[in-house]
Amino acid sequence: MRKVALFAAVVCFIFGYSLNAVGQYVPHFIGLSAGATDGAHEGQAGMNQACLNTYTNNPAAHMCTVEEFYRTAGIAANGLLVANGVQVWIQPAVSNCAYNGMEVLCQEAGSSALVPPTNLFFTCDSWTSNLESIVGTSVLFGTGTGGGWVLQTDTCNNKHRVACCNP
Repeated sequence: MRKVALFAAVVCFIFGYSLNAVGQYVPHFIGLSAGATDGAHEGQAGMNQACLNTYTNNPAAHMCTVEEFYRTAGIAANGLLVANGVQVWIQPAVSNCAYNGMEVLCQEAGSSALVPPTNLFFTCDSWTSNLESIVGTSVLFGTGTGGGWVLQTDTCNNKHRVACCNP
């Protein structure tokens, strides 16, 4: 049993995977996309592609959700150096999804409204719009007295790198 656990730990270290207490893979933050983009990036697939283009040796790289990012402590978990004021796009948390008889509706973090997942408020219209009049979810590093990452929104016409995670 110890050999299996040691082997799993080595595999996780080599391939950049994390295990939780019961041995399941846990998505975790791996870094930032190489390039910056505004909110119009061909939807969620385009944001994921920004991570795949940066981490070419990792076919599962994708845009982090808020939970994935914060669960693995973001930058601190990876020893990456990030200057104060760096802001990155991140996929907001969605909860309370339910089928209303016609479509699935979800509640997005920061909003009390239930909306179809394809029209989330804080995703720059599902990562397809760079209008200044709508917002997307981001995190900003180095703000406040304690530093660290602060969850916020930004207008979709601004360009930021994408927070990338690995399952």
